[in-house]
Amino acid sequence: PKTPKPRTIRIMIMKYTAADLRQIKNHGNQHFERNDLFEAIKTYMRGLDMCKDYADETNGILPQKLEFTDQAELTGGLMYIQEFYRLKAIIHNNMASCFLRLNKVLEADKHCDMAIMEDPDYGKATYRKCQILQKTGDYTRAKELAVGAIKQYSHELEDDESNRKTVPQFQKLVEKLEEQIPF
Repeated sequence: PKTPKPRTIRIMIMKYTAADLRQIKNHGNQHFERNDLFEAIKTYMRGLDMCKDYADETNGILPQKLEFTDQAELTGGLMYIQEFYRLKAIIHNNMASCFLRLNKVLEADKHCDMAIMEDPDYGKATYRKCQILQKTGDYTRAKELAVGAIKQYSHELEDDESNRKTVPQFQKLVEKLEEQIPF
């Protein structure tokens, strides 16, 4: 009888894990809550650098989470691709919020657009985009975007709880925008 060949198991040692990426985002959030906006921006930038390293280490290949199925949490420091894109979108959106508070609208808009590119279905980024449009005086476009978001996120098939929770914010924003739109 043939002797079976030993199996080779590759173990990948990652510089950063999914937990590390979430933790750096949380540190940025803590700076933001203390209104230490420059430190928050620096921390979020570090988070984006870590995300780039993470993507490089995984060769940009992360498992896809299938909708409507129960899938286990990943181990070994990995996350599903959708979670990775959402995390990057959150970091960009948080940076947009910092820049908006600093009245650096162009920087805020740039990071908001990047958040939407990472995860087009991230309701908070869409809300931030509406705020930026409002700040620049583009009330009509802000209202159109907000109304579209209300329709999309209040739909019965919307499965993202965080998006459903943004609907009342969008509704209040639409009311405010209607007051600002000249007739």
